[in-house]
Amino acid sequence: MSYAHGMVGMTIKLRELQERFDMIRQQSNRAWLLLLHMMNGAAIAVRSTIQPID
Repeated sequence: MSYAHGMVGMTIKLRELQERFDMIRQQSNRAWLLLLHMMNGAAIAVRSTIQPID
């Protein structure tokens, strides 16, 4: 009985951890996409100064 209760408790804990991890991952994904977007913009700017875009 206590073993099953412990398993349920661990499952709930794992679910909470997973939800928190998903939240952190979504936030870091947003920051990462923004960073990639900025880097892409910088690369395009540098490329256009080196050679004009047709």
